[in-house]
Amino acid sequence: MDAGEPGRGDHARRAAIVMAVALAAILVAAVIYLRPPASPVKRILVGGVQSPTPQWLPGQVRATYDFVSPKLGWSLVTEYQVTTQARFWVFSTTDAARSWRQQFSGTCGSFGAVPSLQFFDRKNGFFSDCAPMQVFRTVDGGAHWASISLPAYSPSLLVTFGDPADGWLATFSTETALVTNFLSTTDGGRTWIPLPVPPVPSATSKGGQDNLEFRSRLEGWMGVAGPDTPTVASTNDGGLSWQPHVLPTTEFQKLSSAEVVLLPGSGVMATTFDHFGNPVAFTSVDGGATWQKLASPPGGTDYTDFRFADATHWWAMHSGILYKSADAGLTWNQAFIALDSYDYQLQVIDQNHAWAQLTSVLPGPPGPGNVAVVDSGLAMTSDGGVSWTYVHTPQPRLS
Repeated sequence: MDAGEPGRGDHARRAAIVMAVALAAILVAAVIYLRPPASPVKRILVGGVQSPTPQWLPGQVRATYDFVSPKLGWSLVTEYQVTTQARFWVFSTTDAARSWRQQFSGTCGSFGAVPSLQFFDRKNGFFSDCAPMQVFRTVDGGAHWASISLPAYSPSLLVTFGDPADGWLATFSTETALVTNFLSTTDGGRTWIPLPVPPVPSATSKGGQDNLEFRSRLEGWMGVAGPDTPTVASTNDGGLSWQPHVLPTTEFQKLSSAEVVLLPGSGVMATTFDHFGNPVAFTSVDGGATWQKLASPPGGTDYTDFRFADATHWWAMHSGILYKSADAGLTWNQAFIALDSYDYQLQVIDQNHAWAQLTSVLPGPPGPGNVAVVDSGLAMTSDGGVSWTYVHTPQPRLS
């Protein structure tokens, strides 16, 4: 036997090592095979302490949220179970809802049907509340709020802003839903300039405008309701003129309606109903020149549940089940199933971060006329919706 040739003992040791490694591999494979696949884990932490339930808002208030980053956000809280004056509060958080600080409060004649809160960046934001409507503006992140004077028109009005300076105001006929007055501002609501009233699609239409959204000081979109084919309209001159866009199908109800949602970047989504009453949706990324029909919403969601991280990454969540799309709503995959019984109303910040307002409907006392009570909490995710954490809600002083 040569000096460099391994001996029989070496062969035995090598064989033992190989057998041990093979046995370990078999055991690991067996463990992996027998272990059930990992399921989404839902963390339920409030302030670092495990909690079985979210922190609810007081029962007589409702909250609207807006966040410009994973840590920085605001909440508009409105009192609604009142017989005289309703109160409202604005809170802010800078630590991902570990704490909330009250910035502003006020009163109004009665609870507004659709309170609205909109921030464009860390400093500039608006909110509207109350009936008749009141609109407030901040330019310093909510440290100070100033009331915006609105023209003395019908209480049925809509106010929307495309950026911190440019906004639009529309009043509507309560009988026909047509826009009766249309104005714009270029100075954050200090002054308002009358514009031509947006037209309906044709002279024979008897309907109205469904909703109105502006992306910038020039580009805006409007949904239209009427007996003709569903139509949306766009403007590229700040509302001075409008171009109709008929949605590309004829299988609609006789009384049609269409609503628009602005997509990140340059796209728009239009929703309407087919002749069976089922919702259908189309998207356009070329200003309405061409339209692409979307697939049906996934699971139990509908198009109003859609939220957008960017132009292609979309989220949809209903009854605690999250779906995600990476191709602008053409296909969807289930991403999360909540282990609680709450509905998650999403607000997506980016591909990893989102907030959800939690709602839980509780039946009222037995007897006719007793309405259900809806509790409201808040949750967040920082891993694309794989797990969610209960966080704090703002707590106004009601006494």
